[in-house]
Amino acid sequence: MIYKTYFIVLILVFDFYFGDVFGNIILIGQEPEIHIINMPNKTRFNYDAKMIPKPGCFTSSVKTVLQCGRITIDFLNDKNIFAEIFLNYNERVVENPKIKRNLKITFGEQNIILKHKRKQGNFTYDECGIQNLMAYITNIDEHIQFEVVKIYESNLPNNRTLAHSTVYDNRLKMQLHKIEELSIWPYVKEEIVNVDISTQPNITLEDFINNSTKYKKNVVFTLEKALRIMNDRIFKYAFLLLVYAHIIVNYVETENVNLELIKKVSEILSKAQIFLINSNNIEYSLQSDFKILHNCFVLSPKKLIYDFMLKYSKLFLTSEETSDFTKTQKLPQVFEGFPKPHENNIISYNFETIPREYDEIKIKFDQIIKLITTECINIFDITYNPEENQ
Repeated sequence: MIYKTYFIVLILVFDFYFGDVFGNIILIGQEPEIHIINMPNKTRFNYDAKMIPKPGCFTSSVKTVLQCGRITIDFLNDKNIFAEIFLNYNERVVENPKIKRNLKITFGEQNIILKHKRKQGNFTYDECGIQNLMAYITNIDEHIQFEVVKIYESNLPNNRTLAHSTVYDNRLKMQLHKIEELSIWPYVKEEIVNVDISTQPNITLEDFINNSTKYKKNVVFTLEKALRIMNDRIFKYAFLLLVYAHIIVNYVETENVNLELIKKVSEILSKAQIFLINSNNIEYSLQSDFKILHNCFVLSPKKLIYDFMLKYSKLFLTSEETSDFTKTQKLPQVFEGFPKPHENNIISYNFETIPREYDEIKIKFDQIIKLITTECINIFDITYNPEENQ
């Protein structure tokens, strides 16, 4: 499914940290190379971070250090940790351009060791130690913005909470807590994420967020990925609801169909929508489209459901698949195995194959209703105040 997504105002607002801050994301892992994500928006007072040859290094294998503005940092990773660091050198007035700040940061077995000139500071890996490290660097030069977002050992287990003790940015930690509190999270956390790492093809969303640095992604990127996966799931449910509602209202007389139930569940989906989608110059908004459905439902429910079913089919089906669907009553491969059953004793709901008998259709329709109300009922009942952890 190829589309553009646009953020809309929701009750739950994920105000991603660093989203409006100029600077660089530094990702440190087991590899010798440091991965740098330069922020696209900068002013003339901000600097891109980059790797440069280590000054005075004349060995056959050239060593490199990180440079950002007038600071260089030589990282040494003895503990095999993974870390995400926000770095910027915000210099509005050049007091003395010849002054350089050369730091050496060693991730040791017991402590983080910072050397600057002839001074050395030792800092623990807990929250107090991380705060002291950042304050120490600020005292060296107030222009340096050095924030440890996340730091963890490579041998930590994957089955920990998203906002585990190795995330040191409070605003991100709050957002990770909110993700886990969403009713849909238990059902999306094991979805496979496509990451361009050929040696690890089956990376779950939970693992992707927990071990973001390992996969050379910053935490904010993984959160955005999680929201898009959730949004895609919500739109799939909306299409399944329309498909089965269309079949039911055409199978029996309209007055015998529980239209209020369809309206109630479609309202749950419209509130759960995270992004609206724009694909091939068509705007897909559950909030807008289902509002039309609710307002005009009594007048022509069959036509409205059919029209919206055809509209949303274009998100998931090609023209040929849409034509085949009307003949074979079978949805394409994208719906095979969707969703993974909540119950342990069910292998597959098999929603992609639509039965011919009304009783069997009704069973699947009721199951779709149950899944939607279970997964989407409280997605945006949670409020988040970005001022809580400032």
